[in-house]
Amino acid sequence: MRALLALLFNRHLVVLLAIALFAGLLAYQPPAHATLEIGWLGDQLFLPTSEGLGERESDAGRWFGDELTNDAPTGRSRWTRQRALITLPGLGARGDTTLVFLTQGWPSSAQQPLAQPTVDVAVNGLAVGAFMPEDTWQERRIELPASALRGGDLQIELRVSDTFASPADRREKGVRIAQLRVASAGQGAAPPAVLGALALAGLFTYAAATRALRRASAAFAVALGVVLASTAGLLLARVWVAALLPWLLLALALALATVYWPLLGRWLVALLDRFTHAPVLTAGLLVATIGWAAYLLLHAAVLAVRGEVFVPPLLLAGVVTLLLWLRPSWMSRAVGRLVAALHTRRVAVTLLAVFLAGWLGYAAWVIAWLPGAGHADYADNAVVARNLAAGRGWVVDYVTQFYMLYDGLTRPQETWPLLQPVWIAPFFALFGPTDLAAKVPNLIFTGILGVLVYRFGARVWDRRVGLTAAILLLTSYLFFVLLINVTSDLGFVVLAFAVVSRVYAWGQREPQNRRTVEPQNKEQRTENKEQRTENKEPQNPIAWRFSAGNAPLVSIVSLGLLTGLMFLQKPANGVFVALGCGIWLLIQLWQSRRTTDDGRQILLRRLAPVALWTVIAVAVFTPYLARNLALSARNDQVYGSLVYSTESLDAWVLEYSGDWEDLYAVYTPEYGLSETQGLPERSWILRWGFDRVIAKIGVQVKFVRDYLAPAWTGLPFGLSDVLSGHEHLRMLFVTGSWLSFIGLMIALRQRPALVGLILLAFAPYTLFLITYWHANEERYFVALIPWLALLAALALWWLYDRLANIAGGRFAPIGLLLTLVLGWQVVAPSLPKMGQKIEEWQRADSDRLAYTWLRENTVPDAAVMTRVPWQLNWHTERPALMIPKTIDRVRLFQLARYYGVDYLIMDVGKRPDTTQVQPFLDSLVEDSSNGFELVYESPLLYGDRPTVIYRFPADYGNVPELRP
Repeated sequence: MRALLALLFNRHLVVLLAIALFAGLLAYQPPAHATLEIGWLGDQLFLPTSEGLGERESDAGRWFGDELTNDAPTGRSRWTRQRALITLPGLGARGDTTLVFLTQGWPSSAQQPLAQPTVDVAVNGLAVGAFMPEDTWQERRIELPASALRGGDLQIELRVSDTFASPADRREKGVRIAQLRVASAGQGAAPPAVLGALALAGLFTYAAATRALRRASAAFAVALGVVLASTAGLLLARVWVAALLPWLLLALALALATVYWPLLGRWLVALLDRFTHAPVLTAGLLVATIGWAAYLLLHAAVLAVRGEVFVPPLLLAGVVTLLLWLRPSWMSRAVGRLVAALHTRRVAVTLLAVFLAGWLGYAAWVIAWLPGAGHADYADNAVVARNLAAGRGWVVDYVTQFYMLYDGLTRPQETWPLLQPVWIAPFFALFGPTDLAAKVPNLIFTGILGVLVYRFGARVWDRRVGLTAAILLLTSYLFFVLLINVTSDLGFVVLAFAVVSRVYAWGQREPQNRRTVEPQNKEQRTENKEQRTENKEPQNPIAWRFSAGNAPLVSIVSLGLLTGLMFLQKPANGVFVALGCGIWLLIQLWQSRRTTDDGRQILLRRLAPVALWTVIAVAVFTPYLARNLALSARNDQVYGSLVYSTESLDAWVLEYSGDWEDLYAVYTPEYGLSETQGLPERSWILRWGFDRVIAKIGVQVKFVRDYLAPAWTGLPFGLSDVLSGHEHLRMLFVTGSWLSFIGLMIALRQRPALVGLILLAFAPYTLFLITYWHANEERYFVALIPWLALLAALALWWLYDRLANIAGGRFAPIGLLLTLVLGWQVVAPSLPKMGQKIEEWQRADSDRLAYTWLRENTVPDAAVMTRVPWQLNWHTERPALMIPKTIDRVRLFQLARYYGVDYLIMDVGKRPDTTQVQPFLDSLVEDSSNGFELVYESPLLYGDRPTVIYRFPADYGNVPELRP
């Protein structure tokens, strides 16, 4: 407090604040002027936007998305709705002021009366004039009376007398505006809010720089520079700087928190100590448990009164009430012995083995009768593995996209990772290319993952945590989905977990700081003592040994091999995880330099193993890169990069266009086929518009929140919508998300280095998904679930220990019951989702019947056009071509003729775009003049449309062949 008062009454700070206020006043002496390019980056600081339709959006004054506008002088513009708002903050205009709109009215083709609409203009709630646009770009001026200039801000409201729409564009549009200029003849007036923001910016900068630089004069110079730079910005671009000042204050506040982090960290550690050890928390937990029992009793009573007696709540309420009332000592002793037994290696390993045998047996039974390999890249893995086992190499017999024209339907497999087929191919060689053989690696990876998670939890915390985490993890419906599909994600989770856990063991330098969950009796104390002896890490900080006691060279080589395999399993994911692990390891090295007298020499010695790890990992990855370079050299017009993948083009279409079917639009410029003005690339961001890019990033951030953050429901002021989103999307559901959060708080106190490693390992990859790719697929985050399960298991047993410590262990039965109930609430929601996945799988039975017909009634080289070429080829071994997203009859027939397609199949599992392409195809095959012949129709199953197969006409509709 004394230091804070000294800072507030520091003479440098007093002078700085005085300069900030005086400079702000001077910056507003010139007349106000501003130019806003509407439709360009940053205009959302001044106007609300939305792509939604309806009166609600119009009443809110929101503009439509920004658009490329070739005939506009500025190159971009926006359409208004019937009502549109613009706010220019901190303008401070006085005297004669003029608004100039660069605007365009309705085009001559609009299906409306020829008269243009009237646009009424109001400023700060006062009507100031009106104008009528033309169908060409014109400037319209509005003179503002002095009475409209109240306060420092300028809020402009536009009301359009009428709007128009068209069949191709259902938006109700008003007028198009490309630019707004404001010019004032009188002296400006400095708004108090802007002056206050300048003063706060100086205060925050000075406070942060004082601690960072340790010199008041240097801190004063830095803060003065920030204040004067902001003032110069107000002088040159007043409204822009006024709009950005709140963001500057936020950035300075974060910088302030960063430099004061040691102090804040001590407060946080003290808070966590109080959180994890305070007796009042234990008492509160007991009260909450009693309240939980009371709620169960009340719920059971209500059900009984209604005649809807539900046995589980009634039974559970009775058990909890009995335990709370009687607290029998024999039961407490029995529970203590049971929990103590979970600490022993024999019991824990036996329970893990029993669980893995039962779960893997059930999974094997499911995949044995569940036909198919999965969709898209899942089936693709099986197809490539079959071709590898047959000696054909990494090739497939289908074309799925139209970024280029291949010489035929057989081509190199380029899009998906290459390692998963390698795991599958030996089982195909042993058992033949069957659905079950393709999924045997999944069973193996699942067993390995369970063991790895158990061992890590047992070593870092205790065996109870490891065992519980393995159960929570493997019973998750997301991992069940990975089991029944031929996916590369499961193998990646195993490799990523192995890499991160070994990097953590490598980077641990202070084993004396390790904490374990406190035992409740003598047996548990003895067991934990044995466990700490097993987990003891080498004290020499230069030794670079893993906790397993391996030789350094062996450990480094094994980690390098695992990292290289992780790259091959999923290249982008693996590279970003390894990058985060490397950053964490370098931070650990930098911090450890202070522990020796010759820090620089020791640091260089420690960098050598890091370099060796990197070299080995890259060496394992090199064959994949060399293959990509070879393929890119042959196809550099499309894939000229180390990553020979269509995803480098998909990234500029997905989540921007609003329709995933756009991946299959006709893009190739060869033979004049392109319907999209060329191939997708980064300049397409301008085509989509800045609004759509920002919205895309915002949507991805929300999905990351929905997957990982706990659900904060019931908060006031609409905060639940901001913090919770869709509760059902939590990867461990609502209970699991809260348990993971509690476990994170406990781990932050016990294992801060581990928390930092997990965050750094997955932060770069998450940022990559949010900005470049897309995060709204759960499978991209399954590698985090093992860590979430470990944190949830830690929280479960921490809750048990808190209750079991009350009254000499008398409440241990209540603690164990609470642990079991909360654990069940994490597992139970997965069960109906597993049934739903199986049901969805079965809905494609009619497709599989059609594939059987194709395999039995067509020649081996008969090519089929389908929406699911991966699955069709896996089931039929017939070459396949994706149905292009086009409603051009000539384009469709030309592509079919180029690739020699014989049949067209309308699958039930996945059909083309239902708004345009599917109706187009239906009309095409129904028109007898096109020459399609219906050769197969499946039985009608599950209430869907049947799967139908048509033979293409031999003359392909008499369309011309594709020629250069």
